[in-house]
Amino acid sequence: MLLAFFYLITLVRANTSMLNLDCDSTDPSDELLPAHSNLANVLLLKRNTFPDAINIETYVHIFADNSTYKGGWLNDTTIEKQIQVLDSGFNNTPFMFTLKGISRNVTRLPDDNRVDTVALFKAKFRKGDYRTLNLYYVREKPNYGVGTFPSMAAAVDRNTYELLLDGCMMGSNTTPGSSGSLHAGKTTIHEVGHWLGLLHTFRGGCSSATGDYIADTPVEADLSSQDNIFEICPIGRDSCPDYPGVDPINDYMDYSTE
Repeated sequence: MLLAFFYLITLVRANTSMLNLDCDSTDPSDELLPAHSNLANVLLLKRNTFPDAINIETYVHIFADNSTYKGGWLNDTTIEKQIQVLDSGFNNTPFMFTLKGISRNVTRLPDDNRVDTVALFKAKFRKGDYRTLNLYYVREKPNYGVGTFPSMAAAVDRNTYELLLDGCMMGSNTTPGSSGSLHAGKTTIHEVGHWLGLLHTFRGGCSSATGDYIADTPVEADLSSQDNIFEICPIGRDSCPDYPGVDPINDYMDYSTE
């Protein structure tokens, strides 16, 4: 079922309905949830209906205060390791990610976090079309990352907000080998999951029978790591005891320690 959904998402890219750029405030588009629901009604899709591999061209954009690691500067080795981690996170799917370019910029995102302001800023750097993944790394990202959701609507013009905002933004302190609490590069996997249409595992909490629309994801009341504390791994946590299975703390679409 997960592969089927991933294949569907490759047909359309991409939209966001967020009003500001924090991961916990993003919402899927109005068209995406019915697509999840319809696909969940499909009982069986043969593996051979999917391509052997879907190569996603990926561009990385780094925004730093200066050319030091502390200032948010990331070298080629770190970026290459990050793409390797991203690939490994999707190694049971048709997706693979090819790094096509890196841009580095000694500049900061605008303090004004409105959609139109950020879209105009990112327009200077974004590469490719809806099928192209753009990853943005910034020195300070209080909520660690944000990823835009895809849209089931028709492709839009190059200069629309939907396209200009499309992509994933993470803190530079989430990349492999960083000194932060999320130092394994898996935050990028989480945000790219959103970019491909995946929802949080705890969507809807215990009151939702559909949750993230993935049939084998146990129902979860809320994120595993509360208050952005990622040092604790709550093995065996069962926040919805009336439903089968313990919380999926190892799922990339939950919030938990790496």
